[in-house]
Amino acid sequence: MRRATTVATMIAATVALGGCYVSLHPLVTDDVRVFEPKLVGTWESKDDKADTWTFRPAGGEPPSRYDIEIVEDGRTALFSGELARFDGVLVLDLKLGDNEKQCGSLDNGWFKMHVVGVHSFMRVGLDGGTLKIELVDADWLDDAIEAKKVVIAHEHVDDDRNPHETGAKDVHGSDDRKLLTAPTRELQALVRAHGKSGLFDADEAGEFTRRR
Repeated sequence: MRRATTVATMIAATVALGGCYVSLHPLVTDDVRVFEPKLVGTWESKDDKADTWTFRPAGGEPPSRYDIEIVEDGRTALFSGELARFDGVLVLDLKLGDNEKQCGSLDNGWFKMHVVGVHSFMRVGLDGGTLKIELVDADWLDDAIEAKKVVIAHEHVDDDRNPHETGAKDVHGSDDRKLLTAPTRELQALVRAHGKSGLFDADEAGEFTRRR
């Protein structure tokens, strides 16, 4: 599977995918929030130029966040993103945006009541005309939690696999989704401690170039 397409697919469907970490709480607060103008524009996958990420400034003047449109395999999804800097590491906090044009069911009140606005985090690298996006390395975080190298509140979405519900050992390498329930400050501490090495999967980075 193509690297950049894999990253786009994981982020565009993060709520539905198994084996990945999402968070109940946001990562970004005012003291770490940054806005990087160089990110604005359309970036196309090095493997498939039809797969794109478009960043638009949002949140007032001066802008404080991004409206992000991700196109993958001809499908479009809209997200809202905030950027934070931790000791030189740029991390993007992504959550669903207004997708009613793409999915009419979002206009259904019952549907909206059952949707929880989770966040996903990724390390961002900007080097000239190249954008690299690295998701949380779920295997590394699984191992770190099991070894107690990292202690952070989390739950398995599937109750049958939830060690807090069943008393069973935390399942490693399973396909269930994992929800980080730790508060924002603890999420930031995790990134500060492991954001440069370990937490983000550099081997499976999505690489994009600026569309000219």
